[in-house]
Amino acid sequence: MVDSIALVRRRIEDSSLAFQDETIDSVVTLAAIEHGKGNIEASKTHIDGVKRMVTFRGGINEVKRRSPLTARMVSW
Repeated sequence: MVDSIALVRRRIEDSSLAFQDETIDSVVTLAAIEHGKGNIEASKTHIDGVKRMVTFRGGINEVKRRSPLTARMVSW
């Protein structure tokens, strides 16, 4: 899990990768994993990050237009 977080952190720190579908999908996945482990605060932190990423991308409708799968993951 630590390696996964480090990889996602590197993507977020790179402005050309930070808001790509794959990065958003990865953060949503981390939120789900933390939620499943009962670590609700960590899950909320990831979800807050996803919200900021979606806002930066122009909102959920813009994400949905470009990537329906990512929009469905975010809607979780």
